[in-house]
Formats: sequence, structure tokens, C-alpha cells
Amino acid sequence: MLQQKKKKKKKGKKKVDSPPDTKRVKPNGQMLTPYKPPPLVAAAEEAPPAPAPATSSSSSSSSSSSAFDVELTHDVSNSPPQPSPQPPLAPLAPPKPPPLATPPHDDKQEEQEAPYTIVDTVQRNTGTGHAIAGDAETKNFAKRGENFLSWMIAPLTINQFMDTYWENQPVLVQRPNSSTYFDGWFSTKELMKMVQDGKLTYGVDIDLAKYVNEERTTPSNDAPLVNTKATLETLNKAFVEEGHSVRLKCPQMHSNKLWKMIATMEDYLQYGGGANVYLTPSNAQGFAPHFDDIEAFVLQLEGQKRWRVYKPKTENDLLPRHSSKDLDQNDLVNDPDDIVIDVVLQPGDMLYFPRGWVHQAIAAGDQPSLHLTVSTARQQSWYNFMKQHLLPQALEQAFEDNLDMRRSLPVGYTRYMGVMNENSAMEYKKGVAHLQGGAAEGVSGMDSSSSSSSSSSSSSSSSSSTSSYSNATPLSYPGKHPNELREEFIGQCVKIFDSMMYSLNFDRASDEAARDFLHDRMPPVKSRKETRSSRQADRIASNPMAQTSWVRILRPDVLRLTTCEDSVQVWHSAANSRLWHEHSPQGIEFELDTGPAIEYLIGKYPEYIKIGEDWGIWNQAGLQLTEYEKIQEQLCICRDLWDQGLIMQKK
Repeated sequence: MLQQKKKKKKKGKKKVDSPPDTKRVKPNGQMLTPYKPPPLVAAAEEAPPAPAPATSSSSSSSSSSSAFDVELTHDVSNSPPQPSPQPPLAPLAPPKPPPLATPPHDDKQEEQEAPYTIVDTVQRNTGTGHAIAGDAETKNFAKRGENFLSWMIAPLTINQFMDTYWENQPVLVQRPNSSTYFDGWFSTKELMKMVQDGKLTYGVDIDLAKYVNEERTTPSNDAPLVNTKATLETLNKAFVEEGHSVRLKCPQMHSNKLWKMIATMEDYLQYGGGANVYLTPSNAQGFAPHFDDIEAFVLQLEGQKRWRVYKPKTENDLLPRHSSKDLDQNDLVNDPDDIVIDVVLQPGDMLYFPRGWVHQAIAAGDQPSLHLTVSTARQQSWYNFMKQHLLPQALEQAFEDNLDMRRSLPVGYTRYMGVMNENSAMEYKKGVAHLQGGAAEGVSGMDSSSSSSSSSSSSSSSSSSTSSYSNATPLSYPGKHPNELREEFIGQCVKIFDSMMYSLNFDRASDEAARDFLHDRMPPVKSRKETRSSRQADRIASNPMAQTSWVRILRPDVLRLTTCEDSVQVWHSAANSRLWHEHSPQGIEFELDTGPAIEYLIGKYPEYIKIGEDWGIWNQAGLQLTEYEKIQEQLCICRDLWDQGLIMQKK
């Protein structure tokens, strides 16, 4: 039995590069019970949001001019004067609600509009965010991510932010006494060092953009700059002499601090994240008004920037699937009340706005502006979940479960279905209703042989009015009008679609969505202990797993156990790149009978368990193994997980 199992193991164990066809099987080999919706009960009427793609073109960014000059070989003081600045926007409007020292939470104010501006007068420490997102040991990564988001939006709490602002409306947090709040995350000097080291390519890593006279130009996407290395000389000319904004895409590829920031937020939100950095000359604007398809957090790092955020015109504009094109200024200001935020951001300030809210920004003051935009929740709506995961698997399962789903479409259905037949169907229904009404009038109060002339004329006129409908389209079947066939066709579609409810598998769809999230997200930021105790610390040495080893999973949120008909898969993000989707989804495939053991190992986190001890789960898979066979099975599983960096060994 052992030899046969080992032979099977070599054959079945392989690296997974793409999702397998899935069936409804649990890790223990039992079939999943299909979801059966509760019966409908008649009731009375009742009242009824980089890895991750770089954030869309959220406005320009900022930085100190002295820092910029230090890194440039060109003397900015002797540069030709800048071109005429962008025509100024209208004077700053006062915030809609008065600034508050603390966010409102009184139940009596629930029906009032939440404030768009929060003024935080507390003097806050600079290094708190760095400490939270550092590489210290923790066993609750979701809580650490929550703490980090709390730090970013302070003084708002997570509950206040999620209940009031998330996907609902923008909010500006001003911190007049904490201008160094975001110090250390990124700077103009870091950007110039990347350029000097030849790390950035125009059109790939870095963009140049200018918005003047309602027209945006992006020379980095055209010759001679596109696909060439950015240099201090070309950047100096574009930024200082020509007034272009600089957008650094996917800065987390080059900055460990921003990598940690985004990975920490992903631990809590469970959406892939991304970032852009924007450096904008004084009194310049890089991008046209637009809205994005992401939830955006704008962190002002250096200089000043005036932001305007506009209320969506209709409910259909809220939470769009895709970002907008560049919008025209004349289409924005129809009503002053449409501008919900019009303010100059200072270092330490944070601005959040949901997808669908139009915004634009222009650098203020006499120095460049540098800001960081952190993005999340791109393409994470219920629509995406149902379209990509829930409905496709339901269709596949319904094909197996429902014989009607496998039948052919009716013969000749194209002759009575489609928009060209829709109008005749509507007219036919009107004619039938008219005929039925006339017949009812003729029967009431009189015999058919003695009907009144008015009834006869009414009936005859109705008949003549409908005769053209039946004569217009030849019958597809003897005795059946095409519109009767239309109703049968539509009724069958509704019947089949309704039966699909019994094939919905919400856990299977959620597993697929979780697998996609692991593909989207940043590689894990390992603590020093995790690095020392995992394969990352010893890539050359042979696999150290032994019968006496104590092991634990690296952490549950970097892997996902899924099943198919004859195997289980462990998908993970341990091998991800900081560049979004640089690699295909990564996973390991095991034989089905190992599922309970892997599930046991994951469920024991953060405890260490010993190889060689009885894990107490083998009989769940219907296996009767000797003690030696159990140990070999444990070693085989742990060695495969070790090779992918998914397991730690107790030192």
C-alpha cells in the first residue's frame, strides 16, 4: 500500500499554474450539498468598493524645490522662465460644513449630511505608521492592517469611516499641528535618486503630463521619450522648463516602505492595492478633471496642492466600473453646491474620495507639490463577483444537473425572436387583449345568435385589426402564432434560469475570488522570525524537514486551500512580484486524500505541530494508514509547502 501511495504521490503532485476545472468536493472527499433557496412565500408589499494596477490619473503631486535642486545637475535658478501658468480656478470656497474638532457620532445627527472636512488639532507622532507597518512579529495580520488604516484616517475611527464615508462620500482630514505626519514614506529626493540610478523608463514607470487650456499633453508616451530611460537632464527640462507634472507609477516596486504600506492595508481590506506618486511644479496642473474606478487615499507629502472634488450628477455615476475620460471644465460647475471640497492640502493632510467622484488638483504656493495616492477595491463589486465567479460555476453545474439546460434551442427560433420581431409581438398582444375584451362584451346579456350590431361591428373591427398581425409573419408551426412561440421561448428561459438557483455554490465562488486576490496582492512582508525560519533564509540547503521537526504554516492569509474532483490545491502569494500580475497564479496540487491534513495544518495556526505525531484526521479521508505511512505523508506535505516558502520550522 505504501509503495502504491508513493508512486501515486509522485505522479499527482505538481505545481499549478492555472485554475483546474472544479467539482463540488470537500477536502475530505465528500460531495458538497448544493444550495437550495428557501421556498418563496407571498408577502405584503414592502419597501425595498501596484501590485494592483496603478491608480488612475489622480491629480499631480508635490515636493520641495530645494530638495529637487539638490539632485539636479542643472541650475534651476538660471533656467528659462516657466510658461504661463494654468488660468487660476475660481477663488477658494469655504468648506460646506464648518470644520469640526472631532467627527460627529451623535445619533441625532444621523439624518444630517456628514461633514466633508475634519480638522484634527492633535499633535501626532511622525513614526507611528512606520511602526505599525514594520516587520515586527504579529499573529493577527488583519488587526495590524486595521490599525494602519486607523492611523491613516485619524481622528476618524474605522467604524466611523466605514459607516459614513467608505464608498459614500469624500472626506478631508486636515492636520494643522502634524505637518510631519507622513514624513519618511517617500520624498522628492528618493524620486531623483531612482532617476539618477537609471531605474525608471518613460511610458512604463514614469509619465510626464501637463494640462493647459483644457488640453492634456503626455510627451512621455510619444517619441523621442517613450521607452527610454529617464535622466535628470530630460526630467529637468520637462519639469522645470516646460512645467510638466511627473507621475511615478507603481512606486512600491522601488520603495520598501511603500511596499509595506500597501501590503499592510491589503491584510485588512482583502483587496489588491496600488499607488502612484505625483510631483507637480508650482501653479501647474498635470491632469484634466476625471473620476477613477478605485477608492483613493491622497497623502500630501511636500508642498501644497489645491483640490476640488465634485458631487456625481446622478446616482448612475456613483461607483462606476471604469475610470472616466478627461472631462470638460464647462461640464463641471452647474451648481456651486456640486463642489463638495475646495481646499489647499498641506503636508500631513489626507483626502479620501470614492470611485465616481470627479476631482482635479493644481499645485499651490511657490514650491512644487508631492503627494502619494494609495488605491484599493478596483473591480471588487458584487457585479464582478457574480460575473467572474458565481454565475459561471452555476452554469457549469446546472448543465450537469438539469436536462432542460442540455436540450437544443427550439427549431426556427430565429424567425420569431430578436428585436426585429419585438414590435409585432407587442401589437399582437394588444390585438389579443382587444379581441378578448370584445368577446366578453358579446357574451354578457345576449345569445350569440342575437348579438347587437354594435357588438358585431366591434368584434369584426377587432378581427380585422388583428388579421394583419397574423398575416404579417407566416406561422412557424401549424396552429401557433409566432408570438405564442415567443412566450414559450421566454418562459423556458426563465424556468431554466430559476433552476440555476439550486446550482449556486457561494463557497466555491468565494474560493475563486480569494485565489484571484492572492494573485493581485503584494508578496508578504516577512518578519525577521519568519525570514529566519522559512525557506527564504536557506535557499541553497536541502529540504530540512525531518520526523522530529515542529512546523507551522507561514500565515493563513497568504494561501488558500481549494478542491476539485480528484485533487486539492494550495494557492499562494509567497512568490508574487511587486509588479501587478508579473507572474501567473501560483499554487501546488496535492492528491485529494491529503486535503484533511493540509486543512488541519492551516487550522492550527499559530501553533507549531510536530511531524510524527498523530494529527487526528487521517480517517476523515477514508484512509487506514500505518504510523510509518502517516509520517511519510506528513513529510511529503511539509516538504512541498517548504519549497514554496509556505511553512516555518521551529528552531
